[in-house]
Amino acid sequence: EFEIRDRYYAQAADVVLAVDGYALKYKFEELGIKTLCAYTWYNREHYKKKEGVVKDIDISFIGICAGESRKKYIDFLEKEGIRVTTYGKGNKNGSIDFNKMIDVFNRSKINLNFSGTIYGRHPYKINYNIRQCKGRPSEVALCGGFVLSEYAYGIEDMYDVGKEIEIFSNENELLQKVKYYLQNEMEREKIAENAYTR
Repeated sequence: EFEIRDRYYAQAADVVLAVDGYALKYKFEELGIKTLCAYTWYNREHYKKKEGVVKDIDISFIGICAGESRKKYIDFLEKEGIRVTTYGKGNKNGSIDFNKMIDVFNRSKINLNFSGTIYGRHPYKINYNIRQCKGRPSEVALCGGFVLSEYAYGIEDMYDVGKEIEIFSNENELLQKVKYYLQNEMEREKIAENAYTR
Protein backbone atom coordinates (compact mmCIF):
# COMPACT_ATOMS: atom_id res chain seq x y z
CA GLU A 1 0.00 0.00 0.00
CA PHE A 2 2.90 2.40 0.65
CA GLU A 3 4.24 2.19 -2.91
CA ILE A 4 0.80 2.10 -4.53
CA ARG A 5 -0.97 4.84 -2.53
CA ASP A 6 0.51 6.23 0.69
CA ARG A 7 3.66 7.81 -0.71
CA TYR A 8 1.57 9.96 -3.07
CA TYR A 9 -1.16 11.09 -0.67
CA ALA A 10 1.39 11.86 2.05
CA GLN A 11 2.98 14.55 -0.13
CA ALA A 12 -0.19 16.65 0.25
CA ALA A 13 0.07 16.66 4.07
CA ASP A 14 1.94 19.00 6.41
CA VAL A 15 2.79 16.05 8.66
CA VAL A 16 2.08 12.33 8.58
CA LEU A 17 1.29 10.31 11.71
CA ALA A 18 2.68 6.80 11.33
CA VAL A 19 1.14 4.22 13.65
CA ASP A 20 3.30 1.22 12.88
CA GLY A 21 6.72 2.37 13.90
CA TYR A 22 10.01 3.24 12.35
CA ALA A 23 9.93 1.43 9.02
CA LEU A 24 7.10 3.61 7.75
CA LYS A 25 8.53 6.76 9.36
CA TYR A 26 11.82 6.34 7.52
CA LYS A 27 10.10 5.66 4.21
CA PHE A 28 8.20 8.95 4.43
CA GLU A 29 11.22 10.89 5.62
CA GLU A 30 13.25 9.60 2.68
CA LEU A 31 10.72 11.49 0.55
CA GLY A 32 11.15 14.65 2.64
CA ILE A 33 7.78 14.27 4.40
CA LYS A 34 7.72 15.23 8.09
CA THR A 35 6.56 12.18 10.05
CA LEU A 36 5.71 11.54 13.69
CA CYS A 37 5.25 8.12 15.27
CA ALA A 38 2.05 7.82 17.29
CA TYR A 39 1.68 4.19 18.30
CA THR A 40 -1.65 4.55 20.04
CA TRP A 41 -4.76 6.70 20.33
CA TYR A 42 -6.96 6.18 23.37
CA ASN A 43 -9.88 7.90 25.03
CA ARG A 44 -9.04 8.80 28.63
CA GLU A 45 -12.73 8.55 29.46
CA HIS A 46 -12.51 4.80 28.81
CA TYR A 47 -9.05 4.01 30.19
CA LYS A 48 -9.14 5.07 33.82
CA LYS A 49 -6.98 4.91 36.88
CA LYS A 50 -9.17 3.84 39.81
CA GLU A 51 -8.28 5.30 43.18
CA GLY A 52 -8.09 3.02 46.23
CA VAL A 53 -7.96 -0.23 44.24
CA VAL A 54 -6.32 -3.15 46.03
CA LYS A 55 -3.53 -4.70 43.96
CA ASP A 56 -4.55 -8.31 44.54
CA ILE A 57 -3.24 -9.76 41.26
CA ASP A 58 0.53 -10.30 41.29
CA ILE A 59 1.05 -10.69 37.53
CA SER A 60 -1.46 -10.52 34.71
CA PHE A 61 -1.47 -11.01 30.98
CA ILE A 62 -4.44 -10.19 28.77
CA GLY A 63 -4.27 -11.39 25.18
CA ILE A 64 -4.04 -14.39 22.93
CA CYS A 65 -1.46 -16.96 23.96
CA ALA A 66 -1.29 -18.58 20.53
CA GLY A 67 2.21 -17.25 19.91
CA GLU A 68 4.87 -19.76 20.87
CA SER A 69 7.00 -17.24 22.80
CA ARG A 70 4.11 -15.90 24.92
CA LYS A 71 3.18 -19.35 26.16
CA LYS A 72 6.84 -20.21 26.68
CA TYR A 73 7.36 -17.17 28.93
CA ILE A 74 4.20 -17.76 30.96
CA ASP A 75 4.96 -21.49 31.36
CA PHE A 76 8.50 -20.62 32.45
CA LEU A 77 7.29 -18.23 35.16
CA GLU A 78 4.78 -20.77 36.47
CA LYS A 79 7.45 -23.49 36.51
CA GLU A 80 9.52 -21.12 38.68
CA GLY A 81 6.61 -20.84 41.12
CA ILE A 82 5.33 -17.46 39.90
CA ARG A 83 1.55 -17.33 39.48
CA VAL A 84 0.43 -15.52 36.30
CA THR A 85 -3.27 -14.69 35.89
CA THR A 86 -4.10 -14.85 32.19
CA TYR A 87 -7.15 -13.73 30.25
CA GLY A 88 -8.03 -13.93 26.58
CA LYS A 89 -8.81 -16.44 23.88
CA GLY A 90 -7.14 -19.75 24.67
CA ASN A 91 -6.18 -18.77 28.24
CA LYS A 92 -7.37 -20.57 31.36
CA ASN A 93 -9.60 -17.66 32.50
CA GLY A 94 -11.08 -17.07 29.05
CA SER A 95 -11.97 -13.81 27.37
CA ILE A 96 -13.11 -10.79 29.37
CA ASP A 97 -15.02 -7.65 28.46
CA PHE A 98 -13.55 -4.16 28.29
CA ASN A 99 -14.59 -3.10 31.81
CA LYS A 100 -13.07 -6.25 33.34
CA MET A 101 -9.85 -5.58 31.37
CA ILE A 102 -9.61 -2.07 32.87
CA ASP A 103 -10.22 -3.60 36.30
CA VAL A 104 -7.40 -6.13 35.80
CA PHE A 105 -4.97 -3.39 34.66
CA ASN A 106 -5.75 -1.48 37.86
CA ARG A 107 -5.57 -4.50 40.19
CA SER A 108 -2.32 -6.00 38.83
CA LYS A 109 1.02 -5.35 40.44
CA ILE A 110 2.71 -6.29 37.15
CA ASN A 111 1.02 -6.20 33.74
CA LEU A 112 2.93 -8.28 31.19
CA ASN A 113 3.22 -7.18 27.56
CA PHE A 114 4.61 -9.31 24.75
CA SER A 115 5.87 -7.80 21.51
CA GLY A 116 5.56 -10.77 19.14
CA THR A 117 3.44 -10.35 16.03
CA ILE A 118 0.91 -12.48 14.19
CA TYR A 119 3.87 -13.58 12.10
CA GLY A 120 5.05 -15.54 15.15
CA ARG A 121 2.32 -18.06 14.35
CA HIS A 122 3.56 -18.41 10.77
CA PRO A 123 5.02 -21.81 9.81
CA TYR A 124 8.42 -20.29 8.96
CA LYS A 125 10.50 -20.18 12.15
CA ILE A 126 12.38 -17.00 11.17
CA ASN A 127 9.15 -15.06 11.71
CA TYR A 128 9.17 -15.95 15.42
CA ASN A 129 11.85 -13.29 15.88
CA ILE A 130 9.71 -10.39 14.60
CA ARG A 131 8.87 -7.93 17.39
CA GLN A 132 6.92 -4.67 17.33
CA CYS A 133 5.79 -1.97 19.76
CA LYS A 134 2.23 -2.52 20.91
CA GLY A 135 -0.53 -0.32 22.27
CA ARG A 136 -0.98 -2.39 25.43
CA PRO A 137 1.64 -0.47 27.48
CA SER A 138 -0.24 2.78 26.82
CA GLU A 139 -3.56 1.19 27.79
CA VAL A 140 -2.08 -0.06 31.06
CA ALA A 141 -0.32 3.27 31.75
CA LEU A 142 -3.58 5.19 31.33
CA CYS A 143 -4.99 2.96 34.09
CA GLY A 144 -2.03 3.67 36.37
CA GLY A 145 -0.60 0.17 35.98
CA PHE A 146 3.00 -1.01 35.93
CA VAL A 147 4.16 -2.54 32.62
CA LEU A 148 6.86 -5.16 32.19
CA SER A 149 7.25 -5.53 28.43
CA GLU A 150 9.17 -7.78 26.11
CA TYR A 151 11.64 -5.58 24.23
CA ALA A 152 10.80 -4.29 20.74
CA TYR A 153 12.83 -1.85 18.69
CA GLY A 154 11.61 1.69 19.32
CA ILE A 155 10.07 1.15 22.75
CA GLU A 156 12.77 3.38 24.24
CA ASP A 157 11.38 6.26 22.16
CA MET A 158 7.89 5.73 23.54
CA TYR A 159 8.90 5.42 27.19
CA ASP A 160 11.91 6.12 29.38
CA VAL A 161 12.99 2.55 30.17
CA GLY A 162 13.56 2.01 33.88
CA LYS A 163 11.62 5.16 34.76
CA GLU A 164 8.29 4.72 32.93
CA ILE A 165 8.35 1.07 31.85
CA GLU A 166 10.50 -2.01 32.41
CA ILE A 167 11.59 -4.42 29.70
CA PHE A 168 12.96 -7.94 29.34
CA SER A 169 14.58 -9.83 26.48
CA ASN A 170 14.82 -13.40 27.77
CA GLU A 171 13.43 -15.77 30.40
CA ASN A 172 16.06 -15.09 33.05
CA GLU A 173 15.68 -11.33 32.75
CA LEU A 174 11.90 -11.70 32.96
CA LEU A 175 12.13 -13.81 36.12
CA GLN A 176 14.66 -11.48 37.74
CA LYS A 177 12.52 -8.38 37.07
CA VAL A 178 9.28 -10.06 38.16
CA LYS A 179 10.84 -11.02 41.50
CA TYR A 180 12.43 -7.60 41.95
CA TYR A 181 9.30 -5.56 41.24
CA LEU A 182 7.03 -7.80 43.30
CA GLN A 183 9.31 -7.06 46.27
CA ASN A 184 9.85 -3.34 45.57
CA GLU A 185 6.39 -1.81 45.63
CA MET A 186 7.43 1.84 45.97
CA GLU A 187 9.74 1.68 42.95
CA ARG A 188 7.13 -0.21 40.95
CA GLU A 189 4.42 2.33 41.78
CA LYS A 190 6.73 5.27 40.96
CA ILE A 191 7.40 3.82 37.49
CA ALA A 192 3.66 3.29 36.98
CA GLU A 193 2.95 6.89 38.05
CA ASN A 194 5.61 8.23 35.66
CA ALA A 195 4.05 6.28 32.77
CA TYR A 196 0.59 7.56 33.71
CA THR A 197 1.86 11.14 33.73
CA ARG A 198 3.57 10.66 30.35
